[in-house]
Amino acid sequence: MVHIENMLNKQTPQNHDSCTTSYNELLKLKQLLNDGVITKEDFETKKNQILGV
Repeated sequence: MVHIENMLNKQTPQNHDSCTTSYNELLKLKQLLNDGVITKEDFETKKNQILGV
C-alpha cells in the first residue's frame, strides 16, 4: 500500500499558510490519482481529511 502522507509531506512547502498548504496537498493528491498511484477511495478519504469533512 502506498503511504499517501509520506508522498504529500515530501513535497509540501513548510512556510505556507494552512490554506495554501491544503490547496497544494489537494493538487498533489489529484496528481497521484491521475497517475494511478492511489485509488479513488484513497483520494476521497485523504481529501476529506484535508478539508476537515
